[in-house]
Amino acid sequence: MKRFYYLSESLDELAQVERELEDAGIDTTQIHVISRDEAGVDKRKMHRVQDFMRRDIVRTTLIGAGIGVVIASLILLIAYFSGIIDTVTWAPFLLFALIALGFCTWEGGLYGLHQPHHKLKNVEALAKEGQHVLFVDMEPEEIPVLRRVQARHSSLTPAGEGEATPGMAIYFQKKWHDFFKAAP
Repeated sequence: MKRFYYLSESLDELAQVERELEDAGIDTTQIHVISRDEAGVDKRKMHRVQDFMRRDIVRTTLIGAGIGVVIASLILLIAYFSGIIDTVTWAPFLLFALIALGFCTWEGGLYGLHQPHHKLKNVEALAKEGQHVLFVDMEPEEIPVLRRVQARHSSLTPAGEGEATPGMAIYFQKKWHDFFKAAP
């Protein structure tokens, strides 16, 4: 999959583009809007990026967990090779290693809470300048549909391409969305 970014100064135009893409068979979970005017996005019933997904929490939490594994391993290796295990049990060192792992993981997530998502940094800057950003995750066979819709909207400015959300994640988002549509 590939992600296509577009800029517009009009939320109404982006709402029209989103409707046209959905009418052409592109699923709502593949279309996202980032704007400072979140009330306007919600009023037009557009699919906006949730606040949690605009932050880099998942990536930095995993990085923190990786650092925690390294530190916990060092604690256990030092305890083993120092010979202190012969006089003291493993319990305090295991506990200390577990605390270090938990702290590093927590700290990584906390850091990510204050960082824009690494894939959306440039887009977030454009949104802060007042632009409205539309991005669409497309399979290669869906790209002609996007090109046709783009051609009908001359004020829709291409803003680049990038790596899309993995296809499996979009599949599960579709199923989740379908579940809530069907649920009472």
